[in-house]
Amino acid sequence: PESFKAYFELLNSKGDRDKHGINTLLTAKHSHDAPLAIQFREAAQKFRLIDNAGEAVVVPYIPEGHDTSPINMWLSLLEKDPSQKWVYKKLQRYTITLPEHQIKKYRESGCIDQRAQLNVLLDSYYHERWGAHCHDTTLPAEECVF
Repeated sequence: PESFKAYFELLNSKGDRDKHGINTLLTAKHSHDAPLAIQFREAAQKFRLIDNAGEAVVVPYIPEGHDTSPINMWLSLLEKDPSQKWVYKKLQRYTITLPEHQIKKYRESGCIDQRAQLNVLLDSYYHERWGAHCHDTTLPAEECVF
């Protein structure tokens, strides 16, 4: 308990408490499209106490009993109309987070494509059991957990 108190006293005493404008981002704004628009995603990106240098990647997982992954259909819908929030919710179940440096390697190797402003792992680089794997990228030993 004392260490928590000391931590937050130190944190709160450091300079401008809202230098990134997070309070403004979390203040509800009214518009025609969104009667209660709060910018949670942008606020979360700016508010990083713990550095989580990762990016979301949609993977082409094929659900049991299906022949193909539904992500291509959903991405096509978003490319036509990005305001369809329900599609993003569907895609969440097909999303993993990879470290930014790994995303960069995957892009350079052509393993990741951009569709509807989202990172999408190409079909041939996803294994149902082992997950994402790009043939030209190898993680250094210090980044692996055994």
